[in-house]
Amino acid sequence: MLLFQGGEAEVAVVLDANRITQPYNAQHLYVTMTRGSMKLVVCSSKPMLG
Repeated sequence: MLLFQGGEAEVAVVLDANRITQPYNAQHLYVTMTRGSMKLVVCSSKPMLG
């Protein structure tokens, strides 16, 4: 996730979002979710992240 910090792409994809746990945190998720300039795709088995 943080390897793409400062970069931008047309589409950002978060795979299996509910498995984002340690060592990842809200900052990592924020960086990932703000990289797509046109579209964000979040794949998750649950309707809400938590």
